[in-house]
Amino acid sequence: MKEWDELLAIADRLLGPDGCPWDREQTFFTLQPYLLEEAHELIEAIDLQDDKKMAEELGDVLYALVFIAKLGEKSENFTIR
Repeated sequence: MKEWDELLAIADRLLGPDGCPWDREQTFFTLQPYLLEEAHELIEAIDLQDDKKMAEELGDVLYALVFIAKLGEKSENFTIR
């Protein structure tokens, strides 16, 4: 799927040598609060039965998971597959 490949490419670019300095400094541990925050926001949207907000928050949670998986690849701990 083209969109999935584009999402993976964005994460790769941000984590790459010429990517975002903040992103390159992240670890599994430093990302925990962000993942938790995004999950809470998704739960809140579900509780509100706000479909538009749910879709937005699902995207945020998905990207957080992709980013963490890409960190795993970068550190050679595991792959996104």
